[in-house]
Amino acid sequence: MKWRAFGSAVVGALAIPAAALALAPGPGNLVLNGDAEFGPFAHDATTALKPVGWKTTGSFTALLYQEPGATSAGSVGAAAAKAIGGGKALFAGGPTSGTATATQRFPIPQPLLTAVAAGRAHATASAALGGRQGQGDAATVTFRWRSADGKLLGTVRLGPVTPAQRANTTKLLRVAKTVAVPAATRLVQVTITATGGGYIDGYADNVSLVLK
Repeated sequence: MKWRAFGSAVVGALAIPAAALALAPGPGNLVLNGDAEFGPFAHDATTALKPVGWKTTGSFTALLYQEPGATSAGSVGAAAAKAIGGGKALFAGGPTSGTATATQRFPIPQPLLTAVAAGRAHATASAALGGRQGQGDAATVTFRWRSADGKLLGTVRLGPVTPAQRANTTKLLRVAKTVAVPAATRLVQVTITATGGGYIDGYADNVSLVLK
C-alpha cells in the first residue's frame, strides 16, 4: 500500500478534509481521527463504515454511542461515553466474526525530530479500550516505531481490557504507557485490533500518541 502525506499525518490514500486534522482527543496527539469523531458512523449492528483516516480490514467500523437503555449487539451507552469523554462515536470490530483492524502511519513532526534523534524523546501512548458485558471480545492498540525506510524498531501495546477489569459491564477503560522513543524513529504505525464472535464487541476510543 502507498501512504500519502497530509499535513502532519500520513494516511492511506484517502482524501481528508483539513478540518479532520483538528479532531483529536487531546493536545499534541499525532493520531488522526483517533477519537472516531470524524464520520461517517454506523448506528446499528449490521452496518460497517470505515473511519476516516484509517486503512481497515474485516468489518472494522466507526460506531455511534447509543441512547441510555440500548441493549443490542454493537451498542455502547451514553454513560460509557461520558465516563471517558468519548464524544459521540467510538471504534468497534463490527458485524463480522473474527478479527478486524484499522491502521494508519504518520511521520514524526519536524519540531520533534531533534529530540527524537538525540534519544531524548518520550511518548505517552493511550486509549480507552473495552467490550460488552461478560463477553471476551476485546480490542488492543499497538504502536510501532519505524525508521525512515520502514524498519521495525520497537512496539508499544495497550490492552486488552478483560471482562473482569470491566466488572462484566459494557464500558471502556483508559490504558496508557509512557516509553522512550528509539532515536532512529522517523515513522509511527498505529493499529487497532478488535477480535470476537458474532458482532465483534471489541471497542476503542480516544487513541492518542503524544511525544515530548
